[in-house]
Amino acid sequence: MKIVLGSKSKVKKEAIEQALAEVLEMFDKERDIELEFVEVESEVAPQPMSGNEALQGAISRAENAFQVFSKEAHIAIGIENCVHRFVNCNFEYWIDFAFVVALCNTGFTFISTSSGILFPTELVYKSRSGHCQVTCGQMMKDLDMVKNSKDPHSDLTLGALSRKESLIQPLKVVLIQALS
Repeated sequence: MKIVLGSKSKVKKEAIEQALAEVLEMFDKERDIELEFVEVESEVAPQPMSGNEALQGAISRAENAFQVFSKEAHIAIGIENCVHRFVNCNFEYWIDFAFVVALCNTGFTFISTSSGILFPTELVYKSRSGHCQVTCGQMMKDLDMVKNSKDPHSDLTLGALSRKESLIQPLKVVLIQALS
């Protein structure tokens, strides 16, 4: 069985490798699974600004990964983060989270989300302004708020939750459903 991830991101690769290993512990450990990684377009902005945009990006990544592997792939996975605006009375919150999508060659689709983390509102607005193509993570790194622009989660949670760790649970959810 071939599973393809629509990304070559180190964080995403490590997350799916760990999630798959943990899921296989629940199933037949001898299951023959080949994991492939392919860089594909998400067809959304570098910094998706809504859950809908991130969901579309994750679906596009999975669909595009399927297209690359044609009839070889059994399951294609797409992952896309976003910052999504929530409003409560006069307060505005921007939460970063990811959608994880598993498309199966049987026609089934499984979707889950990662846990969310609050991003500073002023940085979200700066990343949206003008022709800025910089992610919030990159802005936080440039301002020395975080060490790694690809994993601001680690610094924002004082090391309690990395971006990789935040992706493992939703990956396990969609993999369990897709492999069942």
